[in-house]
Amino acid sequence: MRTIVSAQAITLLFAALVPEVTVTEVTITAEGILVTAFVLRPSASCPHCGAVSTSVHSYYTRQPHDVSLSGQPVRLLLQLRRFRCLHTSCPAVTFSERLPTLIAPAAQRTARLNASLRDLALAFGGQAGARQSARIAMAASGDTLLRRAHRATLPAQATPRVLGIDDFAFDKGQVYGTILTDGETHAVVAMLPDRRAKTAAAWLRAHPGIDRLTLSLSRPVYFWFSRTCRESTFMRPGHAGGGGQTWHDHRPSA
Repeated sequence: MRTIVSAQAITLLFAALVPEVTVTEVTITAEGILVTAFVLRPSASCPHCGAVSTSVHSYYTRQPHDVSLSGQPVRLLLQLRRFRCLHTSCPAVTFSERLPTLIAPAAQRTARLNASLRDLALAFGGQAGARQSARIAMAASGDTLLRRAHRATLPAQATPRVLGIDDFAFDKGQVYGTILTDGETHAVVAMLPDRRAKTAAAWLRAHPGIDRLTLSLSRPVYFWFSRTCRESTFMRPGHAGGGGQTWHDHRPSA
C-alpha cells in the first residue's frame, strides 16, 4: 500500500512537527511513514569560520529515523545541500548545511528520537527498553539504549539535606549503576555509571551539606557499600564533627 498525502494537508499537519525544514510530501507505505522535506533558506553558515554562503556546491539526501506517529515508524527523507565556503582563509572548501534542532551531523536518528530513547533507557533499562521501543514503533537495540543512558545528563540539582542511595540495572544481570535521590522530594539528583562505593563516596565528597544518608541497596552490594561509606571521611554515624550527619539504613532482608 502506498498513499501520498496532498500538499495542503502536509503543510497544515507537519508545519510544527518537523522543525527547520519545509515538508513537500508524506508517503504512507507498509514500512511506515516517509516524510520528504528540504531547507528553504537560501544560505548557510560555515561551521568552521562562521562565514555565510549562498554558493551551492552540490546536493545530497539523508534518511534519519524520527519519532513514531500514530503507532507508525517515521523516516525523514531530507534533501540537503553542500555549500562552498567563500572565506579564503577557512580550511574548509565546502560544508554541509546544519539542522541543529532536528538532527546532529552524521546521526542516523533525529535529536528528539534520541531523547525519547534516552528516556526509555532510564525508565526501563536495556533489554526491557528495547522491547518497549518496538511496541511504540521506535525500535532500538538494548545496546543502543544503554549508550543513550550512559550519555544522559540530568539537570543540576541543589545538594539535598537527605540523600537516598540505591542501585539499579541499566541491563539486568549485566550492567548496574547507582541512583541518588532527594530523600524529601524523591527527585533524582544524579545517576552514577556503576555501583562502586568509591564512586558514590567521590560524589558525596564533592557535594557537602548532606545531613542524612539512606541506603536501599540489593543484598550483594549493601554490606561492602555501607562499610566503605562509613569508613570514608565525609560521613560517620552520629559524627558531630562532620556536621552531625546520621545514617538511616534500609537493610535488605536475608
